[in-house]
Amino acid sequence: MRGDHPCLSPQKSFAMKSFPLRIRLKMAWVFAGPVPFKPLVPEMSLVRNKVMWSGSIRTAMRIIPEENYQRIVKAAGNQQGLYIDP
Repeated sequence: MRGDHPCLSPQKSFAMKSFPLRIRLKMAWVFAGPVPFKPLVPEMSLVRNKVMWSGSIRTAMRIIPEENYQRIVKAAGNQQGLYIDP
């Protein structure tokens, strides 16, 4: 999923608990298998440290630039997957 900007929501979720800070999700592909990320590192603007790159993606959810998302989709090739529209 690709995120938008953080937003506030008064709705309750997850066992009726309140989590007011959320990220609106955009439509995105969920790939059937893994997409090799290491070959993409030199081209990814979201990776600042190209040597210790894994720290750049060790978060549960993160907003990434559109051009980085498109590179990942291209690297996935013709994988079968799901297109999710939240």
